[in-house]
Amino acid sequence: MLSRESAPDLMETQVMRLLSGVSTHGDQHLAEVERDLVQMDVLLNEAIKKLCASFMAIHHAIDLQQETLKSMLSTGNRRPSRLRVWRRCAKKSASMSVPPSRVCSSRT
Repeated sequence: MLSRESAPDLMETQVMRLLSGVSTHGDQHLAEVERDLVQMDVLLNEAIKKLCASFMAIHHAIDLQQETLKSMLSTGNRRPSRLRVWRRCAKKSASMSVPPSRVCSSRT
């Protein structure tokens, strides 16, 4: 049988073990969250780079269409070769992850 003085010591020891276990478990969860945040940061940076590249490709394709239109208006040629325009547009949008048909208007 335990004496009255050792019971509080035993309880204190058990509480300390419990708190230590909770602390270790919390540290493991914190480490998982930190890994997840690092991975999310990497994925977001990649997505932002891809969005910027797509935006720039769209911008270049629009510039190409505007140049073609200005050229047509200045020369009086209202019907450029669609194949020629399509090739120029496809060349500009080659770096995009979408096909040229989504960037280039079929009306040019």
